[in-house]
Amino acid sequence: MSSELRARPGPPERRIPICFPNMTLQMLKLPEDQLKFLRRTGWLREVAFRTTPDVTKLEIAAFLESVYGMTVERVSTINYLGRKRLTIARRGKRLWWREDDWKKAYVIFRPPAGQEHLMDEHRELYGSVRQGSEEDGEEEGGSGSELERIRRAVRAPKLAPKVWPWERAGLRGAGLGKAGPGGAEGAVVSAAVPALEAGTAKVEEKSEAPAKAEGEAPRVEPAKEEGAKAGEGSNKA
Repeated sequence: MSSELRARPGPPERRIPICFPNMTLQMLKLPEDQLKFLRRTGWLREVAFRTTPDVTKLEIAAFLESVYGMTVERVSTINYLGRKRLTIARRGKRLWWREDDWKKAYVIFRPPAGQEHLMDEHRELYGSVRQGSEEDGEEEGGSGSELERIRRAVRAPKLAPKVWPWERAGLRGAGLGKAGPGGAEGAVVSAAVPALEAGTAKVEEKSEAPAKAEGEAPRVEPAKEEGAKAGEGSNKA
């Protein structure tokens, strides 16, 4: 290799690309007690955010640490389905539309370096409140944390389906009931059984009548006998 090629500057060193996050992270409204604590100390232990369902926990933690310089300890998320909304347009036209799905993230922060005393203040203010709420929650079967309450509500056994009046009314409103012993089919069957029994009883009575008359001579009614005698006299005349 010639000295001219050696003197040429080489390619620049590879740099780490800077990636701007393509995500939305909206902080939800804070309660009054957290606002007072934030104004006094400038730090919060737990904050709730709203974002899109495709955002992961790692991305939320990396975004808060890199952009805002916060130290994230733990992230918990819950997915919510968008609600259905009804809008009345012109001429009474009903338009149904659905909101977008979203994710709620609970982020727990650590105090900044050199300000560990904020954790002690936070425990003094909210420790007794959380202990009291947990005791109340244990008595009532709940929990002091909103996240735990939602999880217990989801895992709780579901109640039996409600039986509507038209499902117990028999044939009336049978088309609106559900299939099964307690629904419309069960009501139709229960209403049709007495009619079938009454029909079979009538058929049995009709079938028993000829069986009894087989061993006896045919009987002629008196009115028919008088009519027969009158007919014979007219023929003789």
